[in-house]
Order: sequence, then C-alpha cells, then structure tokens
Amino acid sequence: MINYLRLVRIHNLLIIALVQYLMRWSIIYPILRINGFELQISNFYFFLLVLSTIFFAAAGYIINDYFDRKTDTFNHPEKVLIGRKINRRVAMILHMLFNFFAIVLGFFVAYKIGMYKLGFVYLFIPGILWFYSTVFKRQFLIGNFIVAFLVAMIPMLVAFYEIPILNLVYRRTLLQYNANFNNILLWIAGFSFIAFMLTLIFEIIKDMQDFEGDAEYGRNSIPTVLGIINSKIIVTTLSIITCSIVATVMIRHLSDPITIWYYLVFFLLPFIFLIIRIIMSKTQNDYNLSVILIKIIMVSGVFYSIVANYLINPDFFKIFFDKF
Repeated sequence: MINYLRLVRIHNLLIIALVQYLMRWSIIYPILRINGFELQISNFYFFLLVLSTIFFAAAGYIINDYFDRKTDTFNHPEKVLIGRKINRRVAMILHMLFNFFAIVLGFFVAYKIGMYKLGFVYLFIPGILWFYSTVFKRQFLIGNFIVAFLVAMIPMLVAFYEIPILNLVYRRTLLQYNANFNNILLWIAGFSFIAFMLTLIFEIIKDMQDFEGDAEYGRNSIPTVLGIINSKIIVTTLSIITCSIVATVMIRHLSDPITIWYYLVFFLLPFIFLIIRIIMSKTQNDYNLSVILIKIIMVSGVFYSIVANYLINPDFFKIFFDKF
C-alpha cells in the first residue's frame, strides 16, 4: 500500500485538498459572510469537487511516472516504482480509473449545481496530462508552463464553480447595489498567480537537478537547452519578479503589520536563501535543499489564506476562540 501512496504523491494530494478547502472557507466564505451572502455549493458537492481534483492529480502523477521510467532510473533510481514495485499494467489501469472517476464526479457536481457546461472542461484535462507526459514535457518551456498553469487552476476551480451560482442567486441584489463578486476573484487570482510562479520556479529547479538524465535522453528542458548558468539566472529573475509583485500588491492593498511580517519571515527570507542556494549549487544533491525551500515557500503561500481570513473577518476568530 505504501508504494501506491508514494506513486500518487499522497502528500501532494492532501495539499491540493487543503488549498481548495482554504479557498472556500478562508477566502470565499468570510467575504460572503460580511456582506450577508451565503455559500451556494453544499459541503457534500464541494467534497466531490475536491475529490475529482485529487483523482485527476493522482492520474497525472501515475502517467508521468509511467513515461518517465528511463530518465527517473538514471536520475533517481531509488524512487522508481513502476516496473519494479508496481506492475506497469496495474499502473495504467489505475490511471484510467482515476481519470474516469474524476470526469464522472466533475460532471455530476456541475450538473447538480446547474452549471453542466463546466463538466466539459474535465474532458480535456486527461488529454492535457497525457500529452504533457508523452510530448510536451520533452519540449522547451511548454511542459513547465503547462504544469504551472494546471497548479494555478487548483484554487481558481473553487471560484469557477461558486461564483456563477452566486451571480444567479443574488442577481437582483447585485443589480440593485451595483455590486459584484470581483473581490473574491481578485483574492483567489492572487493565490493562483503565486502558485503559477512558484510551480514554474520549482519545475526549473527540478530540471536542473535532473540535468544529466534529461541530457542523456535528449529532453529539451531549460537547463539542457540554455545551460545550468542561464537556468540559475532565470530562477533568480523569476524569484525577484515574484517577490517584487507580491510586495507591490502588499504595499498598495495589504499594508497591515501581520501581512508585512508574514511576507518578510515566510516569503522573502526563504526566497533569499533559495537564491543563494541556487547560485551555490553544483551537483544534483546540491539542489535538494533548493527543492525543500521552494516547497516551504509554497506551503507558506497557502497558509497565508488563514491570515487573509482574519483580515477579511476578524470577528470569525474572536467567536472561534471564545468557544474555547
């Protein structure tokens, strides 16, 4: 069982679920609550939506490992599962089953909430993940952007399902007061932007870590095409751009002490260490700490949603702690 959990990256699946639940309860819910609105998707249907996302992610991890066996054997032989500890046919069956369950759940939720057209989006995801693993991953830049885009869609998916229903239910109220739910979109878009940039940086670091194997099997990753030094420059530049944009948004719209300290301690400081580490890295093992650092930054970005919850609706926390 442990090998199957490793195959689907169970820790990543839990983070995906956490992200979507935090977007619902730490961003959408408090914004709606302070304006007298209510969530429209039931907890059960939202659970199915999250489960659908998890199934897609699990299927993606499996098919990626399936087609990466050769390079993974070269780069990380100790981590190869398919063909060694898990039968290749079993892995492919699991991939198809997870995709099937994801599509069915996605269509079911979309139909039950009256937004059945959203379900058709789920038909394209398996194809994107398949072509990513078989074609796009071997092409310059395209694979990195596809992964970053898909990760950025994880928080946005929550808004895509909830906001159209809110617009329908509260249409008269919105027209009467010339209001909208753009503030929800802006909050979640901010988290999606950070997810996109951090995933892009993460993917390039992983490509640098796997440089030897990718070069051996002719993959056109950024390091194999542009070289390690240029890849380090790209990672450093993307890191500076990300920190600068987040700082700009923070100064203009979120200049409260909690956000400032959170940004300095849990975002900027790890990024500084990351840049230093990237510059100093020479061997494959040297990039391990860089991978850990970018994961820490990712988790920090996710948990800022709890801070956002407090900023949006401080009374929620007062009520919560008064109970204890």
